[in-house]
Amino acid sequence: MKLYLSSFKLGNEVEKLKELISHTKGQVGYIPNALDFSHADPTRRKEHIEDDLSSLLEIGLTVEVLDLREFFGRAEDLRRRLPPWVECG
Repeated sequence: MKLYLSSFKLGNEVEKLKELISHTKGQVGYIPNALDFSHADPTRRKEHIEDDLSSLLEIGLTVEVLDLREFFGRAEDLRRRLPPWVECG
């Protein structure tokens, strides 16, 4: 599994991001920050995710949102949900 982590939007290495995912034919998973530690406004969180998704779509990616909170205690379900090229330890 390869991760592209950015503290703000797509960051300044978009070309490197494209290189990292070249083997996926533009299909990527997006794991939003769960913000479990805060009492974030759900509307603001939704808008943030939509903005991130829009940026990814603009550079030609096909994006699937994966909310890890849905898989607490269900590691096997998460493994089945991930594409076969993702290695899980």
